[in-house]
Amino acid sequence: MHLIKVFFDTSRTGYTVHKPRFFKSLNLPPKYRPHPCLLNVMFLIACHHSQDPLLTGHQEVFLVRSRKHLQTSLKNRDRLLHFLSASTLLSYYFLKSGRFLEASYQISSAARFAITCNLHKMSSPVWKPPPTVKKGDPFSPSSSSPNLSGGVELTPLLPPPIDGVDVGERINLFWMIVLVDHSASLITGLPTSIDFDNIQTVWPRAIEDYESGAANEDKASVGSLFDKRAEDHAAGLSETTLLRQTQTKAIVLLERVVKFSNWGKGIDAEQLRSPVFTTTFRSLYDAITRHLAATPPLNIVTSPTITTQHLSPAPDTPKTPLPRADSAGLAFARAPSTAHSDSAASSTAGTAVPPAPPRFILVHVYGIVSYIHLYDALCRDQEAETIEMAPGSYQDRLEMARRALRDIRALKASGTDFKKHLMMQGVS
Repeated sequence: MHLIKVFFDTSRTGYTVHKPRFFKSLNLPPKYRPHPCLLNVMFLIACHHSQDPLLTGHQEVFLVRSRKHLQTSLKNRDRLLHFLSASTLLSYYFLKSGRFLEASYQISSAARFAITCNLHKMSSPVWKPPPTVKKGDPFSPSSSSPNLSGGVELTPLLPPPIDGVDVGERINLFWMIVLVDHSASLITGLPTSIDFDNIQTVWPRAIEDYESGAANEDKASVGSLFDKRAEDHAAGLSETTLLRQTQTKAIVLLERVVKFSNWGKGIDAEQLRSPVFTTTFRSLYDAITRHLAATPPLNIVTSPTITTQHLSPAPDTPKTPLPRADSAGLAFARAPSTAHSDSAASSTAGTAVPPAPPRFILVHVYGIVSYIHLYDALCRDQEAETIEMAPGSYQDRLEMARRALRDIRALKASGTDFKKHLMMQGVS
């Protein structure tokens, strides 16, 4: 029990569960408890984060047990949600321990398994009870009758969720897999294991939102990032939910922009003016701008940061069909030192957005980096004077990077303990 508490108190894994329910389950009969693979990985991470030398020395023991029980869980199809959670947490441990290739292999396997279980298709946070089966009704599905496809029995890998909290835990589990997969990709340079274009799962929220039913109206997913008509519900979100959603959206945007940028670098100059390129460029540009506009400014004393009231779409002109980097919403000002400052940024709806704590640093930096990668798609091996006149010139992108660095330095100077941030923020 002590190690479980150490795990929840010290680790920043992104693992989200209903804690009272989880601790209560520890006293249930063995088959209803958390699977040993999950418990041993939690023990492993707790020992890794512990300052007690008596605990840190037990990591190898728990690692061996974790691998053994993962194999048993998969072989017996026993509590596979716990198998997925444990696999993802083990990848997190490998990343924290500098075992990057092992981490990449582990999270890649977990991501593929999550896709097989259709966790990327949870398009609604609303829980619906399974249909009632009438005994003796030949037209009702029977739990004793397997689904057949070509004569092959198809058995669902995961049981149906038991309530809204269970749905919320699965949604958060999927996005934790995305987070760790993204982190491993950043470190190793290997591609991510999940195709972001196929994700239908709604954005994650704090587990309390699923318990109260507040999450039921929020059915937005990846597609909403690129839909100008999508409603912005950021004003009514708790800080935990807002942080979780904006970080997740920042990851998705950056992944999509990098993919577009890599494609743009491989086409000729004529194709840069094609409708496909310019339309996609504009869509990504607008998505980044809307995302940053809905993100509260950082609450770092005397820190230069983005003020979202300047994040207006760049004008289209016949001579320059693509927006210039200097109009990409990167106007900077001193961040307010209190949540009630009159200089707080405004959202796209014109409502004042209070400053956010420094934990939102990843959201801001990812927004700037997304702009850099987006304009990087236009970069060509041209003469210096030609590059300087092109949209998204080297100097523009360099200034964006410098401004992001200023935020990070200001955050460090403010005395922020980086160990209390998600692992991915340090990596990024």
